Amino acid sequence: MEAGAPGGRAGVSAVAETQLCDRVILRRISSVHNCCELLALARGVEGAAFAPIAAARLRYAVNSFETLVGLRDAATLRACLGPDVHDSLAAALAEQRSCLASIKAGLGRVRERQAPPAEAAAPRQETSVAGRPVCYPLAALAPGLTWPPDVDGGCREQWLGADDWAAAFGPIAGACGGGGGGGGSGGGLSYQEFVALPAWRRNKLKQAAGLF
Repeated sequence: MEAGAPGGRAGVSAVAETQLCDRVILRRISSVHNCCELLALARGVEGAAFAPIAAARLRYAVNSFETLVGLRDAATLRACLGPDVHDSLAAALAEQRSCLASIKAGLGRVRERQAPPAEAAAPRQETSVAGRPVCYPLAALAPGLTWPPDVDGGCREQWLGADDWAAAFGPIAGACGGGGGGGGSGGGLSYQEFVALPAWRRNKLKQAAGLF
């Protein structure tokens, strides 16, 4: 037992040193200015102990990709992240920026519309897709109108019934990158899938549906 003790203590010491190194790198040293170098360093050190550090640096770089694009050239990021990860992130960022530019271009262009007939805009006594106690038809929620007093203008989709949801979001879900679940009576993107999407993608879908 005594002969094995030093080896055991050495093993514990090595683990402690690795954990300390991990904490120092992850919490004290790493930033968007050096995460690519730290990732390359961790990948270049042999031993399983540095694998978690490399994985954490990769996650950090992925989550900071939009910032890194402004700091590093594409070749550096491609080498750091790998071609597949880099190209996927670059495509997603390009789509996000295109969506935001499209939304900004449409701001300020909403004109007042003539209110629809009262019967066409009347609330319905049925639960909406978001669980609201009543729902409103699309005609009552269009841009340029005075919306019902209980409706938040930024969340008008929450007041749609199942049929109106399918009519508004079903045709444009695939074209705008939405999911393919079974929402509403017409299929397509469900409300639950919609709320799980990033905010910028939800806004893109709402813009296409005439609810932004």
